[in-house]
Amino acid sequence: MEKGLDSIALTKEIAKAKRSSSKPLLEGIELVELPKITWIDQDQLEKDIQAILQSAADGIVISWDLWHIKTEHLKTLRDIIYTHSSQGGNNPNSSF
Repeated sequence: MEKGLDSIALTKEIAKAKRSSSKPLLEGIELVELPKITWIDQDQLEKDIQAILQSAADGIVISWDLWHIKTEHLKTLRDIIYTHSSQGGNNPNSSF
C-alpha cells in the first residue's frame, strides 16, 4: 500500500498554503484507518504531527468522526501536543 506525503513534503505544503492566504490555516491529519484505503503507521503519524506543530499551521483538524480513531492514535496526538505546548511551541499565533 502506498504512503502519503512524507513529513518534509507536508511541512512544505503547509508553508505554501499559509503564504497563499491571509486566513487562518487549519491542517488536517488522517487518523481513521479504512481497510484498503488508509493505513496509519505509528512512526509516520508521530513525524506528521511534529511537522504540523513545527509548521506555520494555525491549528489542527483531527477527524471527521472520533469514534473511528484508534485510542492509540489519540494518545499519540495528545502526548505530542502536550509536550509541544509545555515547551512553548514555535508559533505564537497557533492554537496548539
